[in-house]
Amino acid sequence: DWLIFSVKENHSKVKPLQIRNTPLITGEKLYAVGWTRKMESGKQRVYEFEYYKTIDNRILLKDLIVPEKLGGLSGGPVVDENGMVVGIVSGAKADPETDKKYFSPCSITDVATFLEKLPSNK
Repeated sequence: DWLIFSVKENHSKVKPLQIRNTPLITGEKLYAVGWTRKMESGKQRVYEFEYYKTIDNRILLKDLIVPEKLGGLSGGPVVDENGMVVGIVSGAKADPETDKKYFSPCSITDVATFLEKLPSNK
């Protein structure tokens, strides 16, 4: 699930994230940003993962630095070390070859394809 909206003017210090358009590399560090459902206040957290592989539109990530209970990040961005968006948090998926369950955001490629097809309002 994802939601797209446009902003005509931005007078804040908030900058939109940019979509990465290069392939992920096995072993590359990726980061999920947000709050889990057990966290009610404080700054956003950043959780660290390692890219394992992609199956269809799902990215399989190995946990590196994560809380004991990771739930509640759905819809949050997954970014590379340069802050480029590579995915959207959406759950877990088992690798069909090993049956091991992985943190598995949706790839950003479907969103990028959708955005490319939109008529330009410039």
